[in-house]
Amino acid sequence: MLKKIEKNGKIIALLFKRDELDISDGINFFTSPENNLQVGILKHPQGHVIKPHIHNKIEKIISDRQEMLYIEKGIMKVSFFDETGNKISEEMLNSGDLVLLISKGHGFEFLEDSRIIYVKQGPYVSKEEDKRIFENDSGL
Repeated sequence: MLKKIEKNGKIIALLFKRDELDISDGINFFTSPENNLQVGILKHPQGHVIKPHIHNKIEKIISDRQEMLYIEKGIMKVSFFDETGNKISEEMLNSGDLVLLISKGHGFEFLEDSRIIYVKQGPYVSKEEDKRIFENDSGL
């Protein structure tokens, strides 16, 4: 299942619940072509071959930064916030789930020892330069 977290018609995050995704054979993208990070699932039968290839260079301007977290092990709560720090919603993620953070704010609480595969647009400079912390916590 793909779940969209939205506010005022703008997508904030996409949640991919491991056991609820129903996909067909081939390449299945869940994000729009305009999205800076594209997420998809490749599903191919045994023996399928993707020929060796290289991707053409395409110059792109990226004005927002997105992150993707794959919960390899553990349970975490992810909270979603608007740009002023007001909580919009929260979701529980388990092993095998994935979240793509597209816009607005977010915070995490780890409810079990966890191991997360984390993909983001870099480079990461520092906490001070890369993030604006919401001081009110808004119920995390």
